[in-house]
Amino acid sequence: MKKYIYALAALTMVMASCDDTQEGTAPGGDSAPSVLLYQYEADSTYDVDGTTKIRLAINSATEDLYLLSESQEDYKAHFSGDEAAYADFIVSNGEKIDTKGEKNVDQYLTFIGLRYITAVAVKGSSKSISRTVSFEGRTYKNVEGTEDYVYTDAYGMTCEPKLMACEQDPNNYRLVGMKYGKYGDAEFNLYFSVMTDENGDAIGGDGYRFVRVFPQVLPYEFSTYGAISVRDIAAMQNNVAYATSRYGCIITDDNQLQFALNFYVDAGNLVELAYETFGPAE
Repeated sequence: MKKYIYALAALTMVMASCDDTQEGTAPGGDSAPSVLLYQYEADSTYDVDGTTKIRLAINSATEDLYLLSESQEDYKAHFSGDEAAYADFIVSNGEKIDTKGEKNVDQYLTFIGLRYITAVAVKGSSKSISRTVSFEGRTYKNVEGTEDYVYTDAYGMTCEPKLMACEQDPNNYRLVGMKYGKYGDAEFNLYFSVMTDENGDAIGGDGYRFVRVFPQVLPYEFSTYGAISVRDIAAMQNNVAYATSRYGCIITDDNQLQFALNFYVDAGNLVELAYETFGPAE
């Protein structure tokens, strides 16, 4: 497919970022135990689709620390709104965490499916329960027939990622081992999802389905403008109608990809419209 690159547009964008340096402070001082629970994306040494990073920030009064993750069904059965009773349950059934004398303790939790995660700090008979966060771990499998496919970006540079489909939701995909050589050598996963209607049926035409590439931060930086991100044109325009237009992204029945993407930084668009493909090597 012929590729077109349209250069910079001065559209200011605002992106939210997650601060990975948070530390806890104890509500009401250090006479009672306290734990604050923060959640982050796991780093690249883990499979981020199945692993979440939890930071437990405790105060000096905390003597023991417990952590529990359980399924949605179990969580609803065990927590009826009574936090004190749920704290007792976590102490009895959760994992006791060795803090090693640290006030901030990181835990990496890996599982499949939706889980609810809660912590409890203990001092004697006094307990303090954290907020509850959730994480849905997913697994992916290779899509057969795409082993020799190559990804060609808007600059004509190629890489050989693996196309994988989510086993929990086959409408979700990832390209593993993606690399944009124009920006650097770091590899990453690019995620996209098949569009569906109100009945859950795929939206598309003869031999193809429309997909969405929602905003994702890439492992690259541009000059002084910071991290480069990518998204589809519908996300750039904040208008879903673009997703099913000539600016939409598609996956064909033989799992070839035709993407229309927007690359941007905080200050605005880096590449306003880039056509890219994934398919058999020419």
